[in-house]
Amino acid sequence: MCTVSWVRTEAGLEVFFSRDERRERAPEEPLQESVAPGGGRILSPRDGEAGGTWFGVNDAGLAMGLLNHVGVVAERDDLRSRGLLLLDLLGAPSPAAVRSALAAADLARHRPFRVVVFRARGEPRLFTWDGRTLAQSVPEAPLVSSSFRPGTVGPERLEAWRAMGPPADRAGLLAFHRSHLPEAGPASVCMHRDEAATRSLVHAVLGRSAVVLRHHPAPPCRPTAWAEASLPLAAPATPTP
Repeated sequence: MCTVSWVRTEAGLEVFFSRDERRERAPEEPLQESVAPGGGRILSPRDGEAGGTWFGVNDAGLAMGLLNHVGVVAERDDLRSRGLLLLDLLGAPSPAAVRSALAAADLARHRPFRVVVFRARGEPRLFTWDGRTLAQSVPEAPLVSSSFRPGTVGPERLEAWRAMGPPADRAGLLAFHRSHLPEAGPASVCMHRDEAATRSLVHAVLGRSAVVLRHHPAPPCRPTAWAEASLPLAAPATPTP
């Protein structure tokens, strides 16, 4: 389960991504900078079990996040982590390149997902794989995924978004991701259940000359130090389809 929100500020496009996970899942690994398979530098935290990621940025000025989706799961023995797929995509220089990479990938090896792609200028793009087809759309904030009570958790988090404004700046987005409206529990954005919880929060700023990624490796409501790293842009970011 995840919740994603974004807003444009004087600093650039700012994105927050809450990650909800089972409590027994291995701890997340800190921010890592690496070279993408096709060149270019990427920055992301890593999953402690499968080694993939759920969110990252690159030096082309893009940020990408991965959300689970409900759909058809192929019956095969070589299913692959969706987080590894996102690592494959993170080197893409544009949303169009992400679309091409997804179209060329063996998506049937992955459980259904949504990948949201952000850039400093232009609208975000959402790519949805439901187990059969790949679709593209323009999303609106916030995005919510939930495998637990999906018919009620999503609407309740959207109601919290509306009740809070909706948030229009960095402080407002942070307050939204820390919120326990209507109470701390399965439906609150900062989620708490016996077997699962919001495990972390990442914050990306897509600016004119660099991208910044911050990682809060604990529930957003808990005071914990942020880790921060940045990448200078390899070239000026320009709008692409």
